[in-house]
Formats: sequence, C-alpha cells, structure tokens
Amino acid sequence: TLFAGYKWFTSPIPATAARSNMYYGGLQYRATPALFVSAATYYTDITSAGQHPIDFGITTAYFLSKRTNLYAAISYVKNSHGSNLGVAGFGSGVVAGANQTGVEVGVTHRF
Repeated sequence: TLFAGYKWFTSPIPATAARSNMYYGGLQYRATPALFVSAATYYTDITSAGQHPIDFGITTAYFLSKRTNLYAAISYVKNSHGSNLGVAGFGSGVVAGANQTGVEVGVTHRF
C-alpha cells in the first residue's frame, strides 16, 4: 500500500510565529501473514524560519500470535539551516543543525 499526505501548521502564539508545511509519503507491505514492513519519508518546510528537516524511517513487525509481536524501527533525521528535529519530534534536545539516528526494538503483548 502506498500513502502520501500533506500537513499545514501555524502557531496561534504570536511569539513563536511558527508556520510549516509537511509533505510525506511511504509504503506498507505485508510480506507474509506474520511479517509487516513499512517505510516513510517526511519533509518539513518551516517557512517561518527557512528550515527544512527530512525524516526517513523503516519499521517492521513480526506477529508471533494475535496478541504478541516483535518490532524494530530505525529512523534518521537530516537537519538543515539550524532546524532541531529529533527522531522523537521537536523539543527532544537535538542540537540545532545536528542530524540524529534512532533505533527501537521490542515486544508488544496485548492483554
């Protein structure tokens, strides 16, 4: 399955004057009944600051049963022009202009 989207943001707080456009796209693929893979790219144009961070991510899940699955995700954020987007979003302690990579591995069990 392919997906794409657009998100427009403007802050109602005059002191921040933040405005941005986010464009994203990706794909989701069920390789087997138990294995699910998805990948996406998010490009944010922060028009109020001239910043353009790009986030790339890949996620996979392997279903052991109806209630339990293993998962892994990797994300990379490329910041430019002083943006400070982290793999967990803005305000996550990323130094302005620095890139960030994150890896997550785990087990989910639904009770």
